[in-house]
Amino acid sequence: RIVADVVERLREDASPLRIMDAGGEQGILSDFLPEDRITVLDQRAPEEGAAALPYEDQAFDYAVSVDVYGRIEPGARDEHLLELRRVSQRGVLLAAPFDSDVVRGAERVAHEFRRALHLADAVGSLQYAGNGLPKLEDAQRFFEEREDTVLVLPNGYVPHWLAMTCLASYGSKLDGDLDGILEHLNAFYYESIYKLDNAEPSYRHVLVSLKEPAQADLSDMASSVRYPEQRA
Repeated sequence: RIVADVVERLREDASPLRIMDAGGEQGILSDFLPEDRITVLDQRAPEEGAAALPYEDQAFDYAVSVDVYGRIEPGARDEHLLELRRVSQRGVLLAAPFDSDVVRGAERVAHEFRRALHLADAVGSLQYAGNGLPKLEDAQRFFEEREDTVLVLPNGYVPHWLAMTCLASYGSKLDGDLDGILEHLNAFYYESIYKLDNAEPSYRHVLVSLKEPAQADLSDMASSVRYPEQRA
């Protein structure tokens, strides 16, 4: 949702935007941006990244990549960013978990919870362990070296992310009348929690890289709430 919210802030008129979603699930982003033209790149091998995209230069207004960057082999990460930038006219929105003690700790807790539910064979919260989490400063530097305007936003306050991840894992085990709990859980999140969720320490960050400075101010998109550990 935060990616869609950023796009709405950047929108200059009522014309539909052309957006490429690299590795996203079909229909997710278009649910939030129903008037725009969303092209989802199906990445069956996400570790390879967005190599040699089958699109012309600046074929889209924005290129979006959500929770894919960390699964890409380190040697292919720059090419992934290069291709996203090449096919975008206005800029790139890169959302991903980046390396930190907090993120690694949260992933370990979520992984152990899934193991306790006998979901060890499922794609778990340690899906980035093989390649190692990327560093936020490296991705930021990549775009800044190309003279883009870069803003970083927090998303997924870690205690909220951990609670939602564990609840989703538990909900996936329920059958019968309770199998719709995930839908209700997501609805509750968007109605009651999301507005407080873009705060540090965050599970992921959204890196907004624009080829031209934005007319809109995005700095206030981080949640204004301050949690206890931030009040020291």
